[in-house]
Amino acid sequence: MKIIKMVACLSIAIYSNGWAQQNLQQLQLSEALSIALRNNSSIKSAEYDISTNRELKKTASDIGKTSIAGTFGQYNSYVRSDNNITISQSIPFPTVFNATAKLGAARIRSSELLLGVTQNELSFQVKSSFYQLAYLKTLDKWLLHLDSIYTAFQRAASLRYQFEETNLLEKTTAETQAVQIRTLLRQNDADIKIFQTRLKTLLNTDEQLDIAFDSLSAREISLPDTSSLINNPLLNWFRQQIMVAEKQKIVEKNRLLPDLSASYFTQTLIDTQLKAGSSDLAGSSDRFQGFGVGISIPLWIKPQVAKVKAAESQLKANESIYAYQEKNFQGRLNELIQDYQKYRESLSYYLEASLPNAELLLNQSQRAYESGEIGYVEYLQSLRTATEVRTGYLATLNNYNQSVISIEYIIGKQ
Repeated sequence: MKIIKMVACLSIAIYSNGWAQQNLQQLQLSEALSIALRNNSSIKSAEYDISTNRELKKTASDIGKTSIAGTFGQYNSYVRSDNNITISQSIPFPTVFNATAKLGAARIRSSELLLGVTQNELSFQVKSSFYQLAYLKTLDKWLLHLDSIYTAFQRAASLRYQFEETNLLEKTTAETQAVQIRTLLRQNDADIKIFQTRLKTLLNTDEQLDIAFDSLSAREISLPDTSSLINNPLLNWFRQQIMVAEKQKIVEKNRLLPDLSASYFTQTLIDTQLKAGSSDLAGSSDRFQGFGVGISIPLWIKPQVAKVKAAESQLKANESIYAYQEKNFQGRLNELIQDYQKYRESLSYYLEASLPNAELLLNQSQRAYESGEIGYVEYLQSLRTATEVRTGYLATLNNYNQSVISIEYIIGKQ
């Protein structure tokens, strides 16, 4: 009865696991990138920043608040009911509007480039996680294959020990190796779940996701040179910060110019002669009006001069930052190209020599052990050598793909 229950529970577990795997959304890399660029919160934040700066650009024509002032009482005679209404407006020097508008446009461009930086960074993370997951799944297939080999080895060693054809050491060694492979399988399965979760987070979705792939393959790229850095989004953003600082400096310089002002007034002058030579006097319904113009000259310009100097310092700082970052990116690209070439040469070696030899060694040693031509020590050594070659190849292939993805990131290829 216990055996029946165990078999039933095992069947339910296998069915449930299979059903869960079937219901995972299988994504190609292009689909994953599309979803991430559409859903990720960092992209939405960068888009909101663009909208913010577009709205702020509209404030370039801001002339400040209009002043409306009233004066009431005896400002003209003993009459207590005189009143004066004055409307006045201070206007910055006209060149300030143009300079501020250009600064706003530079900031909009800066936020657009920052969106490109965010998209490039997100694409890099998605591609890196996707290929890391592909590597782990390929490694999982190899570990499962090894598990079947070591399980067969364990079974054969147990039978040989049972019939006293070998000693306890071979049986124990076979069991230990089989347990070790199963431990590696569990660890690899845990890593797969970690990267599935990471991919799900990058895509900002609640759906259960997995990648659609047959086997891990080398990602192709046309090897760039340092001139390709002209398309690097982050470098473009640093370059734009120089432009923003230049526009800010121009704005601060223009604010040294005088402001203009205009005003209009309307007032009563009760009991004042309406016309020259006339005895008619103005009443409360008679109003006198006029206008005024003026200019505001900054007498104490030291604070504004300090702002100009601060803008100049910021410009030089941004130029220095750009030069530093450009040098760093050039060095980083050269390093990545060297990594790429190193891993490409290693892959060629694996594909042309190591992998075929390891496959031959694995097949021949299995047949030799089964036929009794070699002992378990020689067999284990052959298995370990073949395993090291295959896992080394997969690790090198993963490193190669990650180097390609890093090169694409640094040259701004999404």
